[in-house]
Amino acid sequence: MQSSAVWATSFKETVSYNGRLTNSLGQPLEGPATITVYLYDRASAGDWLCREIFTSVPLRNGVFNLSLSFPVCQNILRNFSYYLFNSSAMWVEVVYQADDG
Repeated sequence: MQSSAVWATSFKETVSYNGRLTNSLGQPLEGPATITVYLYDRASAGDWLCREIFTSVPLRNGVFNLSLSFPVCQNILRNFSYYLFNSSAMWVEVVYQADDG
C-alpha cells in the first residue's frame, strides 16, 4: 500500500523593520499611531513602488516594530518579492500619524 501526502503552504515574504520616532527636539513620540511605510526606487524624486499601512502601532519610548509584506504595489504585475530580489537599491519612507484616543 502506497500513501502520499500533499502539503499546501503559503509562503509570504516579509521583512522585519524597526525604528524610533522622535519630534524635532529629539523626544520620543508616543503611541498608538498609524504608520504608513513606502518603498521607493530612488533616494529623491522617485516613484513609490509599494506601500503598507499599519494602524494602532504601539510605540515604546518612540520605538516601533513592523513586519513588512507590502500588499499594495503600484505595478500589479510586480509584487514586493520582485522588488526585494530584483532591485539593486530601494529606499523606505515612514509616515507617522498619532491615533486619536
